[in-house]
Amino acid sequence: MNYYYFLFLIILLTKVTDSELVTVYKWKQVNYTRDSLKIFEHYNMSKAVPYDFEKAEDGRIFLTVIATPYVPMSLTTITNQYEDYGPLLAPYPNSTWFLDSNNCNNITNARSITIDSCNRLWVLDTGRIDHTQICNAKLLVFDLRTDRLIEKHEIPKDISQDQNGMGVLVTPIVHVDEQTCKLKTVYMADSEGYALIMFNGTNFVRLTGPEFEPVDNETHFNISGETFTLHGGIVPMDLDHNSNYLVFAPLASRNLFAFNATLLAEVFHGREKPEVEAAYEVLRKQPTAFRWTIDGKALLVAQADNTISCWNHSKSPDVGNISSIIIDNRRLQYVSSLKIYPESITNGEEELWALSIRLQKVINGSRKLDEINFRMMKASIRNLQRDSNCCVDKF
Repeated sequence: MNYYYFLFLIILLTKVTDSELVTVYKWKQVNYTRDSLKIFEHYNMSKAVPYDFEKAEDGRIFLTVIATPYVPMSLTTITNQYEDYGPLLAPYPNSTWFLDSNNCNNITNARSITIDSCNRLWVLDTGRIDHTQICNAKLLVFDLRTDRLIEKHEIPKDISQDQNGMGVLVTPIVHVDEQTCKLKTVYMADSEGYALIMFNGTNFVRLTGPEFEPVDNETHFNISGETFTLHGGIVPMDLDHNSNYLVFAPLASRNLFAFNATLLAEVFHGREKPEVEAAYEVLRKQPTAFRWTIDGKALLVAQADNTISCWNHSKSPDVGNISSIIIDNRRLQYVSSLKIYPESITNGEEELWALSIRLQKVINGSRKLDEINFRMMKASIRNLQRDSNCCVDKF
């Protein structure tokens, strides 16, 4: 009897929580507008996998697609043109930026993006296609009012890679002065070379340590019954602007780490890396992405068990205080990107947006091109936190 009661609760919880999640876009395969494809002869849409996204003030939604020899256009906007496979993408700023991936003035592989509070799009270009490093990694900054490139910062190889030439930079977190728009710090995760990269507008710094490294017994992932191995260093990372703490986690772990960002900035002046705050094995599964709510009271964590969980910052970070607020075994198969948008962006209320990419099928080659493989979804923060351990009224 207890078993059936427990099963009933799980089914009820799943129905309640996933009903808050609205699908905004979905794709069987990623494809581009016909005009943009005219100049690319070798595009193969079965090889295209989205990775990151951003929603701008003017309503445009940017989507990155992992570049390969068959997928040259890695930075796009989602158009209102649809085919059976899903909404079509248009290259951003335009297709000429992707004509020659060997030209390091172009965009080689725009893996990760973010938009700062001054309406600037920051593009983290890995400079790498497959396992070949074609160009140095770089940061590109576009003014979204004019769509013009206004800054370009090339990242030295001894910063973007370890001593063995390993390094893939992801998850740019940009901290600016909201009054003057002056850059304070860009934080970047090296998921392959196991490091934290920082940039203050003048200098780059590379920090290493065990807190950035994968945990050996957490490198095996199981998503919806399919297994694969990832030796991932830090990928999920976000800055709480209220407490000024940078929180991060190795992908292959169940841990959470944090630095006081004020103390961390001292490394630009020759100081040692500050002591890291650690919470070990506090997550049920490996974290793939996370974001702070706007008020900094809650951290939302996508985990590799098709859930999104919430940690109330006023409570200690342990398993009992990190509760699932969305469970969806169909739509939340490997969330590669989470974003939280304020009312000024949504024209309504604060929202959580998520991109799921079924990475297990990409890695194992089991993706079926007539199934929905990629989804962009959203949910009201208030509705998600209601009646959970993360309830806003309980802060």
